[in-house]
Amino acid sequence: MLAETLTRNQRLRGMAILTCAALIVMLSPALSSAQSASITSDKTVGLDPMVCATTPSITLPPEGGDVTYCYTVTNTGDVTFNSLNLSDDHLGAILSSFPYTLSPGASTFITQTAPLAVTTTNVASWTAEVVGGPVATSEDSALVTVTPAAPGLNLVKTVGTDPAACAPTGSIVLPPGGGTVVYCYRATNTGNVTFTSHTLADSELGTLLNDFAYSLAPSASVFVTSSALITQTTGNTASWTASSVSPTAIVTAGGSALVTIEAPRYTIDLVKTVGTDPSVCAPTDEITLPPGGGTAVYCYEVTNTGNVTLAIHDLVDDQLGTLLSSFPYSLAPGASVFVTQEASITTTTVNSATWTASVPDAGEATDSDDAVVNVLERVNVPTLSPSAVLVFALLLCAAGLFALRRLT
Repeated sequence: MLAETLTRNQRLRGMAILTCAALIVMLSPALSSAQSASITSDKTVGLDPMVCATTPSITLPPEGGDVTYCYTVTNTGDVTFNSLNLSDDHLGAILSSFPYTLSPGASTFITQTAPLAVTTTNVASWTAEVVGGPVATSEDSALVTVTPAAPGLNLVKTVGTDPAACAPTGSIVLPPGGGTVVYCYRATNTGNVTFTSHTLADSELGTLLNDFAYSLAPSASVFVTSSALITQTTGNTASWTASSVSPTAIVTAGGSALVTIEAPRYTIDLVKTVGTDPSVCAPTDEITLPPGGGTAVYCYEVTNTGNVTLAIHDLVDDQLGTLLSSFPYSLAPGASVFVTQEASITTTTVNSATWTASVPDAGEATDSDDAVVNVLERVNVPTLSPSAVLVFALLLCAAGLFALRRLT
C-alpha cells in the first residue's frame, strides 16, 4: 500500500540511492587493489657507534673487535605502517612489534654494536605492518671480514759498552781481562697480530723477561738491555717468545752476539832524544857541544803500544845509571810519558837507555834507544917568536913568487 502512494519523484530518488550504493560497492575493490604496501632495507657496518655506516662490508685485524651495524628501512609504498619488527640471523630479535609510524617515502634506522672475532656475514629482516592490515618485508646483509692471523717476530741482539743506548753491532772486542758490556735485545713485530705477552731468555744471562705484559703492535719494535761482566770470549744466544690471546698466536725468534777478549800484548816504544833546554823534551837524538862540552838534557819518552795497562817502570842509562827503579805509574794502552835527565858531557858520548814496563805476575815489555852528544875538539895554534914569524912570512912570499913565475 505504501509503495503505491509513493510519488514519482520519490521513486526516482530511491533508484538514485541504490545506483550510488552499487557504484560504491563496485569501486571499493578497485580502490583496495590500487594501494601498495612495500618497503626496502639497507644494512651497513662500520666502527663508529655514533653514526650510521655507509659501507656494506668492513675488514678487522686478526684479533677482531667491535663493529656497529646500521639497519635502515624505507617505506616505498603508499600505506602508512604503524608497527615494525627487525631481526638479525646472528644477533637475534632487535625490534618486536615496535610502535612506529612509517609514512610513505619515509625512512628510519637503528644501530646495533656487537663484538666479532671471526669473518661473519649476517642477514637482517625488516617487517613493517599495519596492525590488522597490510604487511611488507625486506632483507639485506653485511659482511665483516676478520683478517687471518699471520704472526711474525724478528730479534736482533747487539752488544756494546754504552748503557744508555742500544748498540749497533753484534760483536765487540774487549782488552785483556774483559770488562762490562751491554747487551741489547730488539724485537720487531713482523706479522699482523698484536702481541701482549713476552718472554726473553739468554743462554748466558738466564731469563730476562717472563710473561711480561706489553702490547707490541704490528710493525712496532721494542728493546731491552742488560749489563754483564765478561772476562773471557763469549758467544751467547737469546730467544724471544711473543704471544697473544685473541687470536691465539705464539712465535719465537732468536739472536746472538759475540764478545771477544784480546790476548795480552806487552809492547812499548822508547824514543831517546837530547838537547840543552831542561824545560822541554828535545826533538833530536844528536847534538854538538863546543870544545870543552857542557850540560846536555836527555829525554826518555815511552809509549805503550800494547793492549795492557803497564804498572811498574824501570829505566837504566848505560852512562848515567839507574833513573827509575820499580816506579809505580799506570800507563794505559796508547798513552805516553817521558822523563828528562841532565848530564855534564865533556867528550863525545853515545849512550843507550833501556825502559822496562811490566804488570806484576803477568808480563813485561822492554825497548832501548840511544842518543849522541858530539863535543868539538880544540884547535892548537903554536906560539911563534918574532924571528920565526919573519922566516915564515918570507917563505910564504917565496912560495907566492914561485907560483907567479910559473904562471907567467
